[in-house]
Formats: sequence, structure tokens, C-alpha cells
Amino acid sequence: MATINYRIKSKENKEVSIYAYFRPSGSSVISTKTGYTVNPKNWSKSKKRAKASDPHLQNLNISLDNLVTFLSQSLNFDNQQGVEIDNKWIKKKVDEFNNKVPVSDNSYLLNFLDLSIERLDLKRANDGSQGLKKGTIKSYYSFRKNLISYENAIGYKIKFNGLDKGVIDDFFNWLTEVNKFSDSYVRKLMQMLKRLLKDAQIEGLPLTVNPDLIGKEYMFKSDNIINVITEEDFLKLAKIKGLPDYLENTRKWVLIGLVIGQRVSDLLGLKKDMIRFEEGNIALI
Repeated sequence: MATINYRIKSKENKEVSIYAYFRPSGSSVISTKTGYTVNPKNWSKSKKRAKASDPHLQNLNISLDNLVTFLSQSLNFDNQQGVEIDNKWIKKKVDEFNNKVPVSDNSYLLNFLDLSIERLDLKRANDGSQGLKKGTIKSYYSFRKNLISYENAIGYKIKFNGLDKGVIDDFFNWLTEVNKFSDSYVRKLMQMLKRLLKDAQIEGLPLTVNPDLIGKEYMFKSDNIINVITEEDFLKLAKIKGLPDYLENTRKWVLIGLVIGQRVSDLLGLKKDMIRFEEGNIALI
């Protein structure tokens, strides 16, 4: 029976990884990070455990002992089944012990989100004419960053069937109260969550909350002042003469934008060959 032990590979005065290792019968030594760390000054090389000088280090040793028991039991079973025992095996078993989420399990929000991002990136790459705006992709990555931060804050990974109104309320409060994000940014993130739930619903994933639940109570009324340009204002702007070159250029762009009604990002990408003229010298794009 192989003896499973621990070691560290650094003497730096900081938290370093603890490695589990053993030598399978007829093979070389295999090892992997355990997910636990320790400062070398608190590590006993001879006992291959932490120096139990405080409760934290005592609990660390308990976790290491439990991991040895788990690996030993797994090793006995898998040996009987003829499973190959190598570095991939020990890493997989340590991940199982630490409850790490399988990448293929799309019942978790983060995994399904990553799948959605992959699909969007492929769509953008394969079909430029239908291509997605960079802003759309950016929104997905922005939501992903905040989802990871929130999961780190609460200490577990969220599954669709565990996402109830209480979790949604807590996520909303975390965005607004803890991070103090702007109203507009929070609105975008909550809309992304709603979109993710709707996509998961289409995929047939089990949900415990209706996506439409993410409604007005998580949105904000805009305090923006809307400026309305009347036809009279437009004509006054069109008649202005004698402006410096840089203001004259701005005046023309404003006039074009008011006529075609496009966003600034679309307006600035406008090219001459995109404009056509209809009867009465009316310009269209």
C-alpha cells in the first residue's frame, strides 16, 4: 500500500502550496497541489504536517489527514478497477475532495456563462456580417468578473436550481451596497443575469426562479435629463456661419447625426459609400 505524504517546495517567508505525493507500485512519484497553503516557518519537514501552534494550523492538519484518508480509499478502489494511477488521477481526486466544479457541469451559472461566451465569440469569428458588437462581448465578461467576485464573497458556486429570490436580492445588495456601483452599471449586470436565466431556460436547465422575476425592483429610474432638439433648433444650427474649423466640423457631424438618428458609435463609422440619395435629394443610409 502506497504511503501518501505532504511536502512544500519553497522556503520563502510567505504562504506556499502544500503538495500531496506518493509512489504507486511500479511507477515514479506522482504529486499535485492540495489547494492548501502554509508558511514554511510553520511546517514540520519531519512530520510532514503543520506545526500545530494555533487553531488555524490545527484545522489545517485535520484537513490534510482527511485528504489522506480520502486518497487512500480512492486508491484502493481504483486499483481494484484497473484505473491508471498517475498525476492526472491524483489531481482529479484532490479536486473531488475540494468540491471543485467540473467544467462540463452547466447547471452552474459560471460554467453556463462561459459556454455562452464561447458561443458568442465563435459566432463573431465565423460570421462577421452578423458579428456581435464588442460592447456585447464586453458585457458578458464584465458580468463574469462580478459573478466570480460574488461567489468568492459568499464562499460557494451558484447553481441554477439554487438561485432563488433570496440569492438574487443578496447579489443585488452586494452590487449596490458593498461595491457601490453606479445605477446604470448595476442595471446592466442585472439585465445580464436575466438574459443568462432566459438562455438557460431555453436550454432546458432546471430553474427555481422565473427569469421575469428580475424586473423593476432591480432596476433604477434614470435621472438623466433628455435634451430635445426641435426643427427650429436644427435650422438655426444649419445656418450658423463663420465657425472655427474644429467647431465647423463638429457642427456638420451633429447635423448628420440628427438627420440619420444613429448612435455616436455608428455615426463615426459612417462612410461615404454607405449613403444613398432618394428622390428630392433625401440622403439615406
